Amino acid sequence: VFTTNLSQHRVDSTNLLLNNKYFNIEFGKTGYIEEAGWCFASLGKVKDNNILTVVLGSKSQYSRFQDTKALYWWINQNYNF
Repeated sequence: VFTTNLSQHRVDSTNLLLNNKYFNIEFGKTGYIEEAGWCFASLGKVKDNNILTVVLGSKSQYSRFQDTKALYWWINQNYNF
């Protein structure tokens, strides 16, 4: 929610990982085109390291976030930074 000198505005996001309590997602861009399916690119932190993920071809607008969470979990469990 933000206010201009004319009125107050509310912006809703389709990014279900914003304000996630497990990962610090700093940036995300959602998208869909027929050739690539449901997509999501994100920049976040794992153990204070910047991580960039790109998910293409997810089955639904919601599964792209699940796919991204799986990537962050995998990186968190398998890399010792």
